[in-house]
Amino acid sequence: YELAAATDTPVVLVVDGRGAGLSLAAVLQGMAAFRADSHVVGFIVNRIKPMVYEHFKGAWEKASGLKALGCFPDMPGCTFSSRHLGLVTADEITDLQGKMAALAAQAEKTIAIDELLACARQAAPLTGSGSPAFHPHPGRAVLAIARDEAFCFYYEDSLQVLQQAGADLVFFSPLHDGELPPCDGLYLGGGYPELYAQALSQNASMRASLRRALDARLPCIAECGGFMYLHQAFRDSQDRLWPWVGAVPGETFMTSSLKRFGYVTLKAEKDNLFCCAGDTVTAHEFHYSDSTDNGHDFTAYKAGSQRHWPCIMANDHFIGGYPHIHFLGKRDWAARFVAACIHRKEGTHEN
Repeated sequence: YELAAATDTPVVLVVDGRGAGLSLAAVLQGMAAFRADSHVVGFIVNRIKPMVYEHFKGAWEKASGLKALGCFPDMPGCTFSSRHLGLVTADEITDLQGKMAALAAQAEKTIAIDELLACARQAAPLTGSGSPAFHPHPGRAVLAIARDEAFCFYYEDSLQVLQQAGADLVFFSPLHDGELPPCDGLYLGGGYPELYAQALSQNASMRASLRRALDARLPCIAECGGFMYLHQAFRDSQDRLWPWVGAVPGETFMTSSLKRFGYVTLKAEKDNLFCCAGDTVTAHEFHYSDSTDNGHDFTAYKAGSQRHWPCIMANDHFIGGYPHIHFLGKRDWAARFVAACIHRKEGTHEN
């Protein structure tokens, strides 16, 4: 709703039609009329037989005042399974391209694509000043990004901002590689390290390589799953303790519910790798795990409430904690991080 309002863009509702009849019109009408400026113009009905859709289509349109734009039947072979943090990742889905092709073929049969495109063309032209001024360091640095089955939660836009700031990205696997590749900085993103606790623990050469690099003050960002991996150990649901990198004190463990879930504003309590004391950024947390030491160099303020708590370990070469940030909204923080990587590289060359 907020995005549609900000961009003056029409909205198409996708509603679950399984077992529904005429009463689905009440859902459509209620969603469209809940806010006067909802921008809702049409709907697509999911999980419904095409003949049932055709039977009710006119009645749904008349009762809701919205345009019917098609339907999808149940397609069991095209479902995507989920786990505790949402859908399984794309790399884990067998025959992903085949499923997408089947969905596309079905859309050509039962979705009014031309009418859908006509709705899209009603969107107002986008206006605005674009991205804020950005002054990257003139040098370049190699930034190693952990990316495999265990570490896969990254904003592609954030990686592009890091490149624009002067980072040349190389990817490595804490699961499968023997050591950290040659680099001037490190980014350990989120993911599912808890699912690979034993394998991460058994890759002792990688753990030792990362520990040496961090002990040598390699500039590093560690978010959520990456932050977990840097702890001394992970305690699993069977109370087994798996040694991890050991660059962060304490242990991390799984819980039965989401912890500190949602949007927050982070405020820096001291100067650090990203920013100066008092600077703020919006962020979010989304995790079932927790740590015996979440850090205290930032304060997180919960959106829409009075709650706040300490978080994140930060100094002049390391930022580690559960919150995720988007560098497209804080390009100067990305530039400052990459500049630290470049300075380390130049200092190494001088030596």
